[in-house]
Amino acid sequence: MAQPTQTAAGQEQADTAVPSPDKPIVRTVVTIQRDRQEVYALWRDPATMAPIMHHFAEVTPLADGHFRWRAKAPLVGTLEWESRIVDDSPGEGIRWA
Repeated sequence: MAQPTQTAAGQEQADTAVPSPDKPIVRTVVTIQRDRQEVYALWRDPATMAPIMHHFAEVTPLADGHFRWRAKAPLVGTLEWESRIVDDSPGEGIRWA
């Protein structure tokens, strides 16, 4: 059963992701000491994704809000995946799946 989670804007939403061995769920929270609008603009602009994430992954913007990610992971080597923006609340938050 899906458990509710809180969005950046404080809204409750159902977590619809279903974990499986071949589709792990990755979640994290990061606090950034900057104005929300400034951070949102940087995260929403595909040209800034690679510089923002360079310490973690190579990020390649694709079409229509999709991104290709490539990251080195301990013990398993390199992980690659594609994500898309599934929730976009200007100035509040962005959620990828």
